[in-house]
Amino acid sequence: MLLLEQSRMAAMGEMISMIAHQWRQPLASIAAATSNLKFRINLERYEKEVFSKKLSDIDKYLQYMSTTIDDFRNFFKSKKEKELVSLDEVVENSLEMIEKAFENNNIKIKNNRVKLPKIYTFKNELLQVILNIFNNSKDAFKEQKQEEEFIVTINYKDTQLYQSIEICDNAGGIKEEIINKIFNPYFSTKDKKNGTGLGLYMCKIILEKHCSGQISVRNENRGACFKIKIFK
Repeated sequence: MLLLEQSRMAAMGEMISMIAHQWRQPLASIAAATSNLKFRINLERYEKEVFSKKLSDIDKYLQYMSTTIDDFRNFFKSKKEKELVSLDEVVENSLEMIEKAFENNNIKIKNNRVKLPKIYTFKNELLQVILNIFNNSKDAFKEQKQEEEFIVTINYKDTQLYQSIEICDNAGGIKEEIINKIFNPYFSTKDKKNGTGLGLYMCKIILEKHCSGQISVRNENRGACFKIKIFK
């Protein structure tokens, strides 16, 4: 329970950071629109079409920000019933939540989306797992000099026994001498200020204990590949 609470607090900090990333651009756009309107008022230039367009843009940005809050609030709901969901839709939801953070770090997403049949699982818990992997890739890219394109690639698979999501980056991979330890509690490749060592451990616990799943990792093509399996 203590590990779960610490993991939840760490995840909450990450969520607040992602909300800040999501809001930064619309806030800048709202500020620019209001400054433009004030400038026109000072010049006594009241073109109806221009004002209507700017106000419409502001309303659009505010709706986007409101939707963002709803998305993150739903993420933290402690819903204990499985839902009938499509894994590719869960990935899409997580990408919407982290998209701005990726853009700000020049990370491109290659989502080879395949429409998967819906299965019963805990959607919010699975979201937490996927977001944790995305955040780890983002942090790994921060430690790299951008000599080539930063890319996160997502692939899907559907078999008779399970469905899988594979998330791969080209951020240098994980050292072979520690790759077998990264799912251990309190083991972190980050410094103490930036890592609790609980993220991947809780991903493993969530998948194995709640979602009838598994998580594994390997190095491939100058990066790390995390594979999530959800058994039917």
